[in-house]
Amino acid sequence: TRHDLDLLTMFANQVSVAITNALLFQQAQRSEQALRAVNECFLSFGTDPLDNLGAIARTTGQILNATCVLFNHKEGEQLRILAGWQLPPDLPVLSIGAGRLCFDVIERGGDEPVIVRNLQESSYADTDPNVRRLGASLCVGYPVRSAHRPPSASLCAVFESPTDLPSYQLTLLRVLGRAAAVEEERLRVEVALRASEVRFRTIIENTSVGILAADLATGRLRF
Repeated sequence: TRHDLDLLTMFANQVSVAITNALLFQQAQRSEQALRAVNECFLSFGTDPLDNLGAIARTTGQILNATCVLFNHKEGEQLRILAGWQLPPDLPVLSIGAGRLCFDVIERGGDEPVIVRNLQESSYADTDPNVRRLGASLCVGYPVRSAHRPPSASLCAVFESPTDLPSYQLTLLRVLGRAAAVEEERLRVEVALRASEVRFRTIIENTSVGILAADLATGRLRF
């Protein structure tokens, strides 16, 4: 009867609202858990930038439910994996950048995640060996840049199966990518400092001239 149909419509509308509220509640719970994971990641940071980049890669994989995560650094026309999460042991650390998806993420730049779907049917299946090696269907990459510098690295999450990424996950990917930029800059400074120390030590140890360093205020020799 019409009355029955009206009751059915009313119940259906109530069920629809209940399902929507349940989905929103689940997403809020997942968002809260992800935020907690990012906070714990940052609190775990130590003095080694490489360890911190590894923590960022691990947290990225966990909050995105990815298959694996790579943090790649651009060295000229080559690409070096500095950190990763759940990577195959036979994955080359250094490779030619041309045609690689993670390299193109760096080249594109910007401040938005780069999402590439249907990888097995894309041109990357032929130009990037990692696409077939990892069985990748989807990749989400974020170009990592230090202040006032062009992008020099990328944080890339790889998925074996197609998936939809809610907005909060993409937002947290940006947060983790910006944190990675800080650690990548620290690593660059440390490498430059070590190189400077090696040059200084080489000059000192091989010079035929006596070198003294003294504190003028106290007259004490420092070196």
